Amino acid sequence: PEGYFDKVWDLGCGSGAVAIALSKYAGKVIATDISKRALEFAQKSAEANSINNIDLRFGSLFEPVVNEKFDLVVSNPPFVIGNITSLEHRESPFESDGLTRELLQRIPKHLNVSGIAIFLTAWLETETESWQDRIEQMLPDDVHVWVALRDLQTVDQYVETWLADAKIDDVALKSIWKKKLQDWNTKHIAFGFVLIQKDMSVEPCHNL
Repeated sequence: PEGYFDKVWDLGCGSGAVAIALSKYAGKVIATDISKRALEFAQKSAEANSINNIDLRFGSLFEPVVNEKFDLVVSNPPFVIGNITSLEHRESPFESDGLTRELLQRIPKHLNVSGIAIFLTAWLETETESWQDRIEQMLPDDVHVWVALRDLQTVDQYVETWLADAKIDDVALKSIWKKKLQDWNTKHIAFGFVLIQKDMSVEPCHNL
């Protein structure tokens, strides 16, 4: 039926809210996370809603789905740049905006032809690269890509936003985080949605 996917992957599923919402539109949903506690919540939520087509798997990024392909991939990954706090549900484990590069380069390998992926992420605008140029040089060649910029923050704004989100008031930590971003020549931090469509039948079109 229209709007139905045979196989869906929720990368970084957390408590399973998105996986559960998608379960009615999919034959099978693979939901993965590095937090066993989050997966336990997801399992209980699925059981409470009498949902039995979600396969919960423990593991980091692409480890739990080696050699598997999907019609739809969704993700709200830990994209906060800097890896400063201990909040694993939001702090990117990569240096700089390496997570965005990793997702852009590797997700298409897990898409069926005409498969779609959509995820939230963040990346840098540096003194020498605009946010458009920065993400464009990360893109693979065999996909269509749409990038929707949601916000563009200065270093000060970014650090203040995410410290407030974590309810942390620490002057020393604030200084360390700002210096880390400045050491990467950061001018702004971009935040937005990326949509990938894998279609090998036509020439790729990168829209920013």
